[in-house]
Amino acid sequence: MFADLPGADLHDANLQSANLGGANLSSANLRGANLRFASLVNTNLTGADLTGCHIFGLSAWGLKLDGAKQENLILTDEPKITVDHVEVAQFDPSSIPKELEAIVPSLAVPVQPLLEGSSRPYAMFKDYWKYEWVLPVYRYEGLESLLATLAEKVIVPAEGKVKALQERRRMIEAELTKPE
Repeated sequence: MFADLPGADLHDANLQSANLGGANLSSANLRGANLRFASLVNTNLTGADLTGCHIFGLSAWGLKLDGAKQENLILTDEPKITVDHVEVAQFDPSSIPKELEAIVPSLAVPVQPLLEGSSRPYAMFKDYWKYEWVLPVYRYEGLESLLATLAEKVIVPAEGKVKALQERRRMIEAELTKPE
């Protein structure tokens, strides 16, 4: 049985590691809730307020988020890292190969591989280099180093790739719609 909690007031609730898969939390107030390591697979969050939720380790697949308020979602406390979309916050290293298998060939969005120290990408990662939206590996030494260079070495190159892909799409679209 799935939880049916439309409009529930779960403000600041401790839902750490809760299994809310398939739940109906439409229009629920989850402001500031602790959702660390919770499972929200196939959960209905239509119109819910997720502002300020703690979401590190959250499993969030197949969410219904129409009209949901997703602001200042907290990934880490110190240093404080926030995002404004639950789906952006998926940090689970063991699932990365499977996630990339679904994302890289079909979505054509920039993928920025990050590796700490001298660690190596998993063996099958080489299969993704044929896609122009897969950026070169960025290596960092520890979380502090990564955070200090995040904007310059990760975000700016990814945004540059987005612009390049958009321009390429515009050129192809113009070519396809050009009168003969």
